[in-house]
Amino acid sequence: MEFFQSLKKPSIWMTLAIEDLRDRYKRTLIGLVWIPLTFLLFVGVKILIFSKLNGSSLQEFTIYVVVGYWVWQNINSNVIDSCSVFIRSAGYIKSSPLPYSIYILQSIFRNKIIFMYNFIIVLFLLFITSKSFTFQLLFVIPAFMIYILNAAWVGLLFGIISARFRDVIHLVQSLMRITFFLTPIIWMPKELGRVGELIAYYNPFTHFIEIIRFPLMYQKIPFESWAIVLTITILGSILAQYTYYKTRTSIVHWL
Repeated sequence: MEFFQSLKKPSIWMTLAIEDLRDRYKRTLIGLVWIPLTFLLFVGVKILIFSKLNGSSLQEFTIYVVVGYWVWQNINSNVIDSCSVFIRSAGYIKSSPLPYSIYILQSIFRNKIIFMYNFIIVLFLLFITSKSFTFQLLFVIPAFMIYILNAAWVGLLFGIISARFRDVIHLVQSLMRITFFLTPIIWMPKELGRVGELIAYYNPFTHFIEIIRFPLMYQKIPFESWAIVLTITILGSILAQYTYYKTRTSIVHWL
């Protein structure tokens, strides 16, 4: 498979990802420090405003929002970037024989760098709130790997569809903004009663967040969320591979 071939060329997709970040923060005074700073400013404002409307303790709500937004930011970045993963790399694709998966790995690695930068804040918060280490915390590691697998198939599928139909980029951006408010990040399902619980349960993004938030916050393993996430991962991977098989030779002509 092309992905395995591309994984053997980390010097290419890692270099491209790092160059992307350098270009993004070029000529700034604090450079990559803007990543955790922006994260802190956002969650700080949300906690300040919405903690007053929430019945949970300030400590619980703070961890809830920080972990939830940390995971959501990564999911959102993966989905949004996936729509332009091939379009943004059109010059490379047209002039070099590199596998298409190189550009997907580039996008994934760039977003994972940001993800790990903000993880520093999450770790610090868990440390000062005296969250003890338990066996359940180890489930964060496979959850992290699941995120990478999902970012791969989403990048492949959305990259192909968006290359063919450019309106998809704007549609996905709009839908992700709406989905943010429908996902339990700055609100807790238990605080909204039965309606909130139903919205959260039938929102697949909820389960992607919970497989990390539950072990970190409550030292519990959300087995039902894991089942849903794994099902989405398998079905999404099959669909992405089938779509790629059918359209591979056409992608370069759509760019």
